[in-house]
Amino acid sequence: MVGVLALRGIPDGTRAEEHDTTLTPWQRLRQWARGWADVRLLLIGLVMLGVELGEGSANNWLALATTDGHGQTAAVGALFFTVFAVSEAATRVFAGPVVDRLGRVRTVRWTTALGIVGAVLFIVGGSWWLTLIGVVLWAVGVSMGFPLGMSAAAQSGPNPAARVSVVASIGYFANFAGPPVIGAIAEHVGALSALWLVALLFIAAFAASGSLRPVVGRD
Repeated sequence: MVGVLALRGIPDGTRAEEHDTTLTPWQRLRQWARGWADVRLLLIGLVMLGVELGEGSANNWLALATTDGHGQTAAVGALFFTVFAVSEAATRVFAGPVVDRLGRVRTVRWTTALGIVGAVLFIVGGSWWLTLIGVVLWAVGVSMGFPLGMSAAAQSGPNPAARVSVVASIGYFANFAGPPVIGAIAEHVGALSALWLVALLFIAAFAASGSLRPVVGRD
């Protein structure tokens, strides 16, 4: 019932360009493959890689890093993860006016910059409140890169579906494959030290955020 009522608040928007039904499956596959050679699209994918690895790592390791790395109780670890999830969701819900005002590029730059600060604070924070601030900023850092990256990919050239599939593949790969990589590193250096990879990829996402700039001549 809530979902049905919420549908009334979704704007009509505009129709995407019509799918070219004259293309053979092989031609569609070639169009998709060409997307992997598009530097701009790969840079958008780098943004997706950074934020989605940050999100997946938090989902899998934040609570454990809080208990094992910072010596907090399991209840505090669960609370910190809850704060992360709520902060990420709240940012996505209320960031619309911010995106309208700043645009995609500056929004992702600001959020990933805050994500860098948050990841560092979580890793090195000596007190629970400093670590908690890091959790909130980490959540803000992962919040906007995926939706804005998908939007930028769709508007970056012809055949939006194929282009979106490229960056989505990168993002989902990072979300699913990133946590095991963090775990493998954590076996050697500990959970907190392994999370420096999250901070590093936040920096990469920040550096690549200019790729989300609208293409001249396209809506």
